[in-house]
Amino acid sequence: MLDQRVSRVLAVMVLLGAFVTVFPIGVGAQSMTAGTVSGTVTDPNGAVVPNANVTIANSITGYKKSATTGADGVFQFVDIPPNIYQIAASANGFSQSAQNVTVRTAVPINLKIALTISNTAETVTVTGGSASEMLENVPTAHTDVDQSLISRLPSGRRVMG
Repeated sequence: MLDQRVSRVLAVMVLLGAFVTVFPIGVGAQSMTAGTVSGTVTDPNGAVVPNANVTIANSITGYKKSATTGADGVFQFVDIPPNIYQIAASANGFSQSAQNVTVRTAVPINLKIALTISNTAETVTVTGGSASEMLENVPTAHTDVDQSLISRLPSGRRVMG
């Protein structure tokens, strides 16, 4: 009778060991290996950039998350599966900045992302009357410059004598 109990206990232990080996506890195992990526977005002078858009993505797996920096310029992504990602940050008036980061373990990764001032071009479109009408309606004194006025200007050459 004692031998039967020992046999049953051993059988249950073997089955339990096999079950745990084949089916690990998913939630605990995943959260133990998922990582955290956080950081601060700054401008060229090192000042924080609030309301910057930050994205972490892996184009192969299709994984993508977005966040917006707070007033302190800080962003954070949690439960990021181990993989290689591209982090991109952008904000109004700045060029987008991107860098790669590798998440391997649950050890937090802290980044500093510096944005550069964007090369913005501004176009002004004037509509209305002709250019001569607009110039004539300027309330300040002005001089019309034409070829005869330019020809009367000194040439800038000095004659040494």
